[in-house]
Amino acid sequence: PDMDLSDYAAVLFCGERVDEYLPSGRGGAAAAKVIQRMQAAGKPVGAIGTGAAVLAGHEVLTGKRAAHCQPLFDKHPFVLLEKLRVAWGGPLVIDGGVVTAAGGREAVPFADAVLKLIDGK
Repeated sequence: PDMDLSDYAAVLFCGERVDEYLPSGRGGAAAAKVIQRMQAAGKPVGAIGTGAAVLAGHEVLTGKRAAHCQPLFDKHPFVLLEKLRVAWGGPLVIDGGVVTAAGGREAVPFADAVLKLIDGK
């Protein structure tokens, strides 16, 4: 069924257990649809920590800069594939409408960055 996303200002993938939202996961198709629709609407898409695997898996990070997160690389080594062309670096990265953060230490700046994008600042 179609989801009404009009009440949502952003989509964020956080934390440790994100496998179900990867393309091969049971929620992968739904995640892809939500990501695509949010981006088409000009709304922010983000991830903190290993949540960036979802964005990488759905090729949202392809050709973009994204936050360096060693646990992400350890748990989901596919994100380092050359074909994705992700420039990993820094604890908090904003590239267009995509916000990524390395982990919990960056939670407040991550939230601030997402809110600035929502507010259009």
